[in-house]
Amino acid sequence: MNYIKIYRQIMDRAKSENRVKNDDQYYEKHHVIPDFMFKDRTRKGPSGHLSGNPNDKNNIRLLTPREHFIAHVLLHKHLKGTHYEYPAGSALQFFFSKVSSKHPRNVDWNASENRKYEKYRLDGLQAISKARKGKMPVVDSVTGEKKGSQSINHPKVLSGEWVHHSKGKKLSKERRLEIQIQTTGCNNPNFKELTPEILDRLFNAIDLTLREGPFTLKKFVYNANFNKPKSERIARPFICNKFGSISGLIEDYNRSRGTDIKYLGKGYKRK
Repeated sequence: MNYIKIYRQIMDRAKSENRVKNDDQYYEKHHVIPDFMFKDRTRKGPSGHLSGNPNDKNNIRLLTPREHFIAHVLLHKHLKGTHYEYPAGSALQFFFSKVSSKHPRNVDWNASENRKYEKYRLDGLQAISKARKGKMPVVDSVTGEKKGSQSINHPKVLSGEWVHHSKGKKLSKERRLEIQIQTTGCNNPNFKELTPEILDRLFNAIDLTLREGPFTLKKFVYNANFNKPKSERIARPFICNKFGSISGLIEDYNRSRGTDIKYLGKGYKRK
């Protein structure tokens, strides 16, 4: 089968229709000559052999999700066994990534939800696996600079000059201590201070939880975070860090509100 002939027919049809993006029809941008074939590619990954701008308007077509998928299937079949098999397979694999339920591709057409396309997902995975066989992501052992995916038999890997990226640059004890000091307490980007407002919010959540029945941690955390943005939510580790435990929080509540809540059976209750 002449994959490129069919591919060109899809590209020519899209061009002849002078397609534009609008609310009535969902289209996806597609590079006629793949981005990964250009020296100055705009996406991450190994550079190709072609000069020029991959995003030139003459190299862009608007395709329906189904056309877009078929185009990448044809490219992968055409490039199989070449230097570009990996990026072609990787591009094909994107069509099987989960997207939001509100994504237009889920409305019009989605390859990831059709079992008859499963073989193409496996083809993409095989291309990626083949390209990575015998390689690993490495960094300079001294500077920590990334060196990309390299053969495990590369001279610099064998000499120890390049190491697996999980090894990286080792920090001295002094530097580790310095980082520890810089990220402790209020210097920690995740630090949350126990303000009077937060304390009042916790106590009010205890009140509400007790009115709903026996106090349980799950209900308490839900009430404390109800309608709060993610950045303002309070987690159990925060409570344990500030009060020592849930029991410590209840003791503070009792002292503040003049109550006598005790742990009775499956949860805390007013006596």
